[in-house]
Amino acid sequence: MNISSPISQLGKLVKAYRENLNLTQLELLDKIEVKTNRSTIAHLEQGLRLPRPMVLRSICSFLNIPEQLWINFESPNIRKIINAGPELKYPIESPGIISVSGIMGSGKTTLARLIASSLGYKYISENRIALAYLKDLNTDPSRWAFETQLTFLCQKSLEILKELQEGNRLILDRTISEDADVFATYFKNINHIDERAYQTYRSLVEYFKTVLPDPEIVIYCKCSVSEAYKRINERGRLDKNNHSKKHLEDINKLYTKWLGEYDKSTIYTIDSEKWDWRKEKNQQYILREFEYLCSENEIESTQLYLFADKNKKKVKAKSPFKLLRKIDQNSDYSILLSPAGSDTNTFPTAYIAAPFTAIATTNSNNQSTDLFKIDLPHGEIKKGKYRNALLSVESGLQTYGISSIIPHRDVNSWGSKILSAREVVRRCTEQVTSCDLFVAILGDSHGAHYEFGLALGMNKPCVIIHCSEINESFISNGFDHNNKYAFTIYCEKLSQIKNHLLSEEFKKYINKYIEGISYDD
Repeated sequence: MNISSPISQLGKLVKAYRENLNLTQLELLDKIEVKTNRSTIAHLEQGLRLPRPMVLRSICSFLNIPEQLWINFESPNIRKIINAGPELKYPIESPGIISVSGIMGSGKTTLARLIASSLGYKYISENRIALAYLKDLNTDPSRWAFETQLTFLCQKSLEILKELQEGNRLILDRTISEDADVFATYFKNINHIDERAYQTYRSLVEYFKTVLPDPEIVIYCKCSVSEAYKRINERGRLDKNNHSKKHLEDINKLYTKWLGEYDKSTIYTIDSEKWDWRKEKNQQYILREFEYLCSENEIESTQLYLFADKNKKKVKAKSPFKLLRKIDQNSDYSILLSPAGSDTNTFPTAYIAAPFTAIATTNSNNQSTDLFKIDLPHGEIKKGKYRNALLSVESGLQTYGISSIIPHRDVNSWGSKILSAREVVRRCTEQVTSCDLFVAILGDSHGAHYEFGLALGMNKPCVIIHCSEINESFISNGFDHNNKYAFTIYCEKLSQIKNHLLSEEFKKYINKYIEGISYDD
């Protein structure tokens, strides 16, 4: 008996009725009464899985599908048989291999198991034969490192090959590439694997790369070294003494390098410090995004901008993702892997521009206070009301689930870095271009004015703050505040800005222009 056949037939029926009404899946989603997501409809039409009974009833009732054609799929007994039956065929558009990656203690294994059990993928964990080597490795790493890495490589590769031949779709606990480029390389760097053995190992890696497909998607679990170290010690496993902070820092650096060079898969990051996927509520959010990720036409819908109208104006498109963030080879990986305190990786993001380099303390008469002018340190922005003002803006935005990019901190480390003008412009332009909200205390800063013009030209929502404590330029005073994308704040003191960000008026503005500001509504 082909268990998937009745579901496929029901899915084709739903699709035919929907198309007969000239509705897209998203339009149908807006019209049904029960709250769900587009991937539920997509998976039903693809014959992948049944929605919840209430959702199924709402869809079929709205489409006026005769009850006798779908009512049996509400039956608990029928649903139990279907769910216990042989594996369903996946649509060709769904990813064949997804890998979940990250340093030890980042939550990758928990997330991989969650995705696999919820989406019906086969979970490929570390092989038991390979795991048996860990005790020996911990006792005498210089003796067992090569043999351990070789066993992990071969056992995982052979298991992947076997499962793919059986037609299964897979969730991997780390890719073969990171096993080689991160962990084997780590042991080579500390001389636990010599050069000759390492080259032998790499030859096998290259062979397996020719016979195994790369994952379509890699999910990197972002976690700071300090948090990972804390988790490892709390979980009380026997290997915790082998994961010192220095060891984790070295692994993290190799991961940063790997992410910058790996181009075989689409990479998304997810912040494991902000989203605890052991909690049921967060699991629902995460799985909703993974279902969307695995549904057809997903890649097209993740683009931030679409050329939509007849005049070819750039129109902001809704992003389906809030937890997952797509990254590419041009990303600043040191920022993407930074601790949660300076997180720039959670959707949506705000860019906070301000003229505070003008008040930075300098140690030389030759130093510049203009962030964009000269290749010299720009002075330190010390702790105090100016730095606190930026952090209070960030704190206010966090209330809405918005993470912040503060260039003075995240690009220039409060003035401690020596960066070329070209590098500063590149990084700041990249961050302004990718942000969802632009917040500025323009003052008389050339850099802030440039960034504001860039954001405004891209029709980004812009929050303009006029504060009596900051000298303003002629241009910033002349801005037309009737612009529909702008929200203006007037205050006497920097310390008052946060209160304005918490006002009901600002909440309405954010709800209007920023998609997915919070999961707590």
